[in-house]
Amino acid sequence: MTTGSGTSGPARWRVRLVHLREGLPRRGGAVLVGGLVLALVAAAAALYRHNAAEAGAEREREAAVELLADRAAAVLSYTAATAESDLAAEEPWLTDELAEEIDGVTRSVILPLVAEGDVTQTARVDGAALENAGEDEVAVLVLLTLTTESTTLEAPRVSSSAMRVNARRDGDDWVIAEMTPL
Repeated sequence: MTTGSGTSGPARWRVRLVHLREGLPRRGGAVLVGGLVLALVAAAAALYRHNAAEAGAEREREAAVELLADRAAAVLSYTAATAESDLAAEEPWLTDELAEEIDGVTRSVILPLVAEGDVTQTARVDGAALENAGEDEVAVLVLLTLTTESTTLEAPRVSSSAMRVNARRDGDDWVIAEMTPL
């Protein structure tokens, strides 16, 4: 069987392939395919960078929650012998305003009570979760168990507490700006 070009069967397809290889449609197709591949590679790279940044931010938020929960427990824990030095050690974790407020409560309430009954309070973190997060501020909900022991108590007093801890970034660290019982 003969076609208009004078070839038939497999030879006809070879002729068409030669024309496709030599002609503009092949180059245009290659450019189109190359452009699509380039676009897909660029999109995949952008998605990878975005996902890596999100994963890094998520790890940072999780670390902030744990850090702030532990610091809140430390602020609420004290012993008769170390109440004043505990506060001094915690001051770098607190804003100036909160450090002054806690210092006032420590001197006017806690130290007199500690002197009367050899009081020890221990705060244990039972759970913590991120409530709200911005680039430089976070709010963390912290669930605590407070155990108070004293020579004036027959048995340790155990209570639960929930607290919102608001903190802001200070360089590479987080400082507690507010601790609000819920």
